[in-house]
Amino acid sequence: MAQSAETTLVRARVYDPVLRVLHWALAGSILLLVATAWLSEFLEEGLSEKAVWLTHISLGYVFAGALLARIVWGVVGPRHARFTALFHARVWAETLRRRRLVRTRAFGHDPYASLAYLALYAALIVAAVTGLGLAAVEHGAGPLAPWLFDRVGLEEIIEEPHEVMQFVILGFVVMHIGALILHERLEKIPLAQAMISGYQYRSAESADADESTEGERK
Repeated sequence: MAQSAETTLVRARVYDPVLRVLHWALAGSILLLVATAWLSEFLEEGLSEKAVWLTHISLGYVFAGALLARIVWGVVGPRHARFTALFHARVWAETLRRRRLVRTRAFGHDPYASLAYLALYAALIVAAVTGLGLAAVEHGAGPLAPWLFDRVGLEEIIEEPHEVMQFVILGFVVMHIGALILHERLEKIPLAQAMISGYQYRSAESADADESTEGERK
């Protein structure tokens, strides 16, 4: 039994190892991609800048590969890894009907955070596709190079949405970390560790563990 002075908790293993590995692969590659993109802005044109861009492109392949794997896992993976787990139509409809947030304690993705996750995946897909497009147009690299290399005017079309998605994704990362910290301080329930251990915790009084995800008292 995991217990604090105020709350008795139940836990359930929600996030499988493949999902957790892909989560950290995406997170790490995103941060390194942003770092190398910003670093290139401070370097003069030459070997150093070229090396940074080659690193950026290589990291982009890792990011695109991890994103593709996550999409596949979102279709064929376990229940909580699937994209269907991000859709909470009943809760959303009830929220609109009542015109206030409906509190839920089911294990898995929070119904309202899920909306942000769906938007994030859309942004990640745009970032990956435009990134591969820029690698092809500017450097003749990647799977799109045979069709896009040295296409006049295409760089300007692709570059702006790619940069916009960079800030959208960074904004999500900041809000995500902030929400985790705020949730833990207000609810006194460990949340951030879920993508390391795979376990989610809920208060024993309000946990809504169904038959496919059995909560165990700790």
